[in-house]
Amino acid sequence: MTGKVRELEVSAKSQSLHNTPAQDQGLLEVLEAIEIKIPAKLTKKDTDTKSNLLSIALNQRDKLTNGVTNHFGMSETDQFLYFNILPKLQNHGLAENEKVSGVRYRRSYLNKRGQMLLAELDKRSLLMKAKEPTAARSTPTEVETTPSKLPRKADERTLARAPKLKRPPKKS
Repeated sequence: MTGKVRELEVSAKSQSLHNTPAQDQGLLEVLEAIEIKIPAKLTKKDTDTKSNLLSIALNQRDKLTNGVTNHFGMSETDQFLYFNILPKLQNHGLAENEKVSGVRYRRSYLNKRGQMLLAELDKRSLLMKAKEPTAARSTPTEVETTPSKLPRKADERTLARAPKLKRPPKKS
């Protein structure tokens, strides 16, 4: 009997990790429909900003994957993620909350299913970019190629090729 229960648990776990594209699409639509109010102090704007759970998860994927702890003195961003974002993701089976051994705080993080969902979104995004015609991709305009807009490394290379000026010897 216990062998049968274990088989069912393993089966249920593997099914939850490997959703069909239709199930993933439905979940993405739900996450996109959940509106989140971001406090002004986090966005450094005058008023609160509205976004959706999916956008925030995508923007904060690294922090959510590594996990956020509720330790004393945590940053305002960590507080927002730990108390507002991760519980909502946990409700949809995309995050976990665990007790960290040896300390008094807990840690929330994206579980395998949450990581796989975000990885699938990355894959879709890259495929969409690859399908775009080359003319439709962003091409630099005159304004974007002015020296002030060039990357710092380009400026360093330009300076390296410039003729060296001789400095007068220091007087002692």
